[in-house]
Amino acid sequence: MIRARRRKPRTLLEPEEVGGLTLLKQVQLSLPVSEKRRVVDWLRTRPVSDAELALSSALVVHVGPEVTAAVERARRYVTLRERLVEVNPLVCDGEPVIRGTRVPVRGLARQIELGETPQVLHEEYPFLPEEAFELAPLWARGNPRQGRPLRSATARMPTSPECARSRI
Repeated sequence: MIRARRRKPRTLLEPEEVGGLTLLKQVQLSLPVSEKRRVVDWLRTRPVSDAELALSSALVVHVGPEVTAAVERARRYVTLRERLVEVNPLVCDGEPVIRGTRVPVRGLARQIELGETPQVLHEEYPFLPEEAFELAPLWARGNPRQGRPLRSATARMPTSPECARSRI
């Protein structure tokens, strides 16, 4: 039904498939897998806009603005992720950072989640593009840390001294 692609170590969905999942969630009916595939394939092969798909003479699926909005949000996220997130073993020991900086994405997301004001973040990171503050929490939720949780505050310290300033 959903064709996820693997990019080590992550599984990625296409924006249209996010729209398909949104649409299927809104249907709130138990559809056979073959019909779910048909809905997702239909969304994948056509531009997402207000349209209808007749699954049978009694059941017509309408693509509403929520599905279109979900696809657009997914497309924006993919664009920002590809443009702003960098994973380089030579930068902060491979910790994902905002491209061209040593600011870890998870560290920035943590500051935002803890309620740091946009004004303070802009003062602290004047060199970051505005979109980085939008992307960081989304990226961190979609890419949780792998492995066993850290045990102590000293264990959370980065191994690279250059990254220590930008970590929380």
